[in-house]
Amino acid sequence: MVRIIFLLELLFCSNLFALTQSFIIRETSVQFKIPEDWNFKEHLLDVPLTILGPSKDGFTPYIGIIDSGELDKMIYPSNIEEALKAVGKKEIENLVKANYSDPQIIVVEKNEKKENSLLYQLKLEYGMNQYKYYETIFYLYCNKSYLNIYTRVRSDHKEYEDTIFDIVDNIKCL
Repeated sequence: MVRIIFLLELLFCSNLFALTQSFIIRETSVQFKIPEDWNFKEHLLDVPLTILGPSKDGFTPYIGIIDSGELDKMIYPSNIEEALKAVGKKEIENLVKANYSDPQIIVVEKNEKKENSLLYQLKLEYGMNQYKYYETIFYLYCNKSYLNIYTRVRSDHKEYEDTIFDIVDNIKCL
């Protein structure tokens, strides 16, 4: 009896703290869960879908999602990892021009995902004023298209990085 009550409480509580949503971004349908204190905005600053975390101290962690089509054909047909390095180099140049301090590429990697999707990741780090920023650009291959997923966390909000990675990791291609 205790086991049944515990399972019911666990099921009820997990539904309280996560919201499952489905979206069509251009022609790609996706579904994922977000924590209760996060929210969705469509077409915020020309980004088809933005997921916003809790704001505090003038900063809001975010995830922006764009369907970029067949990225591998658009940039470099032979090697997506090389394309990501080229994107990272361009991002570093833009950060230097914008006066961010010490921008660097931390990682470029490929992660196998379940179903018919593949995830590539480019992680950048840079500073501004007293803060460090951690920006990760994911390229999720989903139903014959690439989704660009941009995330940004500030050093005093680093606790949200795991939440962001969990959200991205649990995106389902429909």
